[in-house]
Amino acid sequence: MAPTIIDGTVITVKSIYDLIVDGVSPYTKAKWRAIAIALEVPEDEIENIDSDINIKKIELREVGTRVLQCWFDNSDEDEATIEKLIEVLEGVKMKKSANKLRAKYENPTGASSGIAKVTTAESVKPKEDDYDKRLNKFMKDNLPELQTKTLINSTVLAILNSKDVISDDDQGMLNAIPTKSERNLKFYKEILPNKVGYFQILLKAMDETRQSGVLAILKKFQE
Repeated sequence: MAPTIIDGTVITVKSIYDLIVDGVSPYTKAKWRAIAIALEVPEDEIENIDSDINIKKIELREVGTRVLQCWFDNSDEDEATIEKLIEVLEGVKMKKSANKLRAKYENPTGASSGIAKVTTAESVKPKEDDYDKRLNKFMKDNLPELQTKTLINSTVLAILNSKDVISDDDQGMLNAIPTKSERNLKFYKEILPNKVGYFQILLKAMDETRQSGVLAILKKFQE
């Protein structure tokens, strides 16, 4: 099926995932399982995802996108709609995510778009949200200071891992880097740019470890 476009934006599984999880906590593997059940994803698909969680230790991002993809692949043309996803998110107590979807894809008349079919659109790159652009640019511009001032210690890693910002593999990789500067560079330049919905959790980690210098830098993004 051709990509769905609303107001010039391509609607894809990835763009929907990025929108609903960004700045929203907590999205856990158990929560995604509840969403999959509510979306009526086939039981064998859910079991396959559960198996990969337990055996392959797949990351939270893959869990979420696979749930959405399975929903899309197994739905009729008029079933994989924004309205349906909003209804399910509200049903599993993720109202903030539901409101974000409603605000972004609601028609000027106030009616939610009934034609908003979620698609994969591998050949079409969706537009990056202004928030993501601003955050990525901010982190890149402040990389030298962040690299110098951040202390990625066990407490920081534990917080980020518990909220599924980083995986066990990411944590092991960072722990294996001997120098602070190289560890911070790996974290900010290679690991973090591939994550979504991490900013508030990163703020929490810096606050709980009393890294005031890093907090001062990060909070400039909110000004």
